[in-house]
Amino acid sequence: MDVATPPALTGLVRKGSRVSITSSTLGAAFLAAHDDREIERWIERTPEARHIDAALRAEIRASVDAARASGYACGLGDSLFSIAIALPRPAAGIQLVLGLAGQPEHVEPRTAELGAQLRRYADSLTGEADSVTA
Repeated sequence: MDVATPPALTGLVRKGSRVSITSSTLGAAFLAAHDDREIERWIERTPEARHIDAALRAEIRASVDAARASGYACGLGDSLFSIAIALPRPAAGIQLVLGLAGQPEHVEPRTAELGAQLRRYADSLTGEADSVTA
């Protein structure tokens, strides 16, 4: 993960941090880009797989479904509200996720707006849009 951190958020997220695919916004966006069988395979590969019960599996499924419906994942965790989208996967490439996080009072009220901006930016990276509008 690459991180640009404003001074007010220093120490909350660090470059190179590992992020759980089963309990994070980045993870929900990542999983939403895969079909249901692939999601199960990814979950089974995680260190926490043996601790995932039916209730947690249902929560993961709900997060994935919400991300698919809205086009982005969002949520509060570790004092930050985050929004993330999966980039379209190249035929032979790896799945990439683009996200942002900030203080909940600044990010959460703008979820739809920021989610749409992330989508436009992601589309511009993959050639699916003519330009990025802010």
